[in-house]
Amino acid sequence: MAILKTRLYKPSVKKKFVIRDRLFAKLNEELDRPLKLIVAGAGYGKSVLMSQWLDTYDKKYCWISLEEDCNELHIFLSYFIAGIQQQFPEGMQHTAKLNSSNIMPSGEVIGQLLNNDLQALPESLFIVLDDFHVIRNKIITAIFNQIISFPPENVQIALISRLDPPLNKTKLQAYQKICEIRMSDLRFSVNEIVKVAKQSFEIEMDEGVASHIEEGTEGWALSVYLKIREFVFKDPATAEKSTEYDHAGTLTPFLFNLIEAALPPGTERLLLVTALFDRFDLELIKRVLGENGDTSVMHEDLGFALQKLNKLGSPLLIGLDDEKKWFRLHHFIREILYKRLVQINSTDQIEKYYRVAGLYFADQGCYEEGIKYAKLGNDLETAVNIIESGCDRLMDKGENLRLQRWLDMIPVTTLSTNPLLQVISAYLCDTIYYDYGAMRNYMDQAAKYLDDKNSYRRLLGAYAAVHACLSAQEKNLPDALQWADRALDTLLPEQKFLRDYVLNYKVLATSMVRSAAEAQALINNLEIISKPPDNRRLLRIKVIKLMFDWTQANHRNLKLSGKIVVDIGKQEGVWWLYKMGCYYM
Repeated sequence: MAILKTRLYKPSVKKKFVIRDRLFAKLNEELDRPLKLIVAGAGYGKSVLMSQWLDTYDKKYCWISLEEDCNELHIFLSYFIAGIQQQFPEGMQHTAKLNSSNIMPSGEVIGQLLNNDLQALPESLFIVLDDFHVIRNKIITAIFNQIISFPPENVQIALISRLDPPLNKTKLQAYQKICEIRMSDLRFSVNEIVKVAKQSFEIEMDEGVASHIEEGTEGWALSVYLKIREFVFKDPATAEKSTEYDHAGTLTPFLFNLIEAALPPGTERLLLVTALFDRFDLELIKRVLGENGDTSVMHEDLGFALQKLNKLGSPLLIGLDDEKKWFRLHHFIREILYKRLVQINSTDQIEKYYRVAGLYFADQGCYEEGIKYAKLGNDLETAVNIIESGCDRLMDKGENLRLQRWLDMIPVTTLSTNPLLQVISAYLCDTIYYDYGAMRNYMDQAAKYLDDKNSYRRLLGAYAAVHACLSAQEKNLPDALQWADRALDTLLPEQKFLRDYVLNYKVLATSMVRSAAEAQALINNLEIISKPPDNRRLLRIKVIKLMFDWTQANHRNLKLSGKIVVDIGKQEGVWWLYKMGCYYM
């Protein structure tokens, strides 16, 4: 499946950030312990600590930032595998093949396979899973319990979380197999606050002032940085009094005021808008503000404001790639800003922002994010258009589970009245679920909205192609042949996958209704017109031949075609066809 590579980058940490020597010492002293657990609330510097420490680590590591979607096992494994394969491209092959299948085994079987793949890595690897608190899927936590119960010798895992994950730690603690860093460890001491002031802000701070800051912020890293910044721009004589404000009520207004003060004049709205998005770049914010008629911030000011935020001596803005294109806000800061945003903007205005973002992400090829933000903007038409325009590409890549996930994002009421989405659902009944009763229901529902005169050609072609499959599965081969011919006459050139998909049933029905010789001639003609060879097209043609050889019980050709399907399927990463080749071999 397609993944966001920015989620596999270790957060960059500015040199001005203070090194936590005592915490480094703890990590180094307990380096041989297979599990590192860093647990504290937002803004305590968990990710910063691990990122800084990895800069001193002299072996291979990978970083995986988890999001809510990782509660889906398939997505979680996709990111876990991709992170490891950045260091070992040939690693995790067994787990990758398993993850490409439509039906997953039990968590215990997955855990065993995952453990074996980790054990087989050629060198040691340190794996960091950031924001592990988002994981609520019990299968995933069970897999991790299985891994840490019998940890691979060459792998260490660090879990960074706001909450204690549901892990079986008793045995690990008893045998000293776990290194734990908690909120009390991450709190800044007076000496560290003095050090922050000097290194990050180039000021000499009296220990008395540092003590007041430590007391007022309780050593909370994010608040410490912001409080020192306030001290820098205030009269030192009043800075001591201002620390008393922190916990008088809530930190939210205090932090917001500090953030606002750190921005260039007139750019506060910029920061508020960024709180809507899991990640953003300058062009997205330009588009969102510009297309909503906000001329209070000029484009050059936007770039300057982002630059300013990125250079601040506090962890407000986190870079997500080496090119410094994509950013995200610190989670806690984002929560604060989002609350302020919804206070001063109407629901309609926020939905407009989301609608523009949906189109922007779709233009960038980030279709899942495009669907998400279009839906949040109450723009289901755009969300559906993204699915309709992207479904052929996912079919071609064999990413059927991802296509199902896109459909799951659309309300049932919209799905049930859209004939193309019904056809796609029917196609997934064949390629994922093998549920032909449900497939018939979807196709009957789609037929209610079809009109040969008014329905567009792309829909009619897709409907005919999937109906050919349904008729074949229902043992009505003459009907399948008629639908296959209709599909081949109607499908558009860009619907390449569906054309080859329906050719399976054209060849099958021809061999059964007419003659095997005529079916073989069809295959021969396909192999001729596919030159020069396109690997994906060749793969699909060999699958058609595979199915034909099976119906003719031609075991020798079956093995030869199966071998080609296995080799190209592996090369192209189309694992469901790779598995089909293995089966027929």
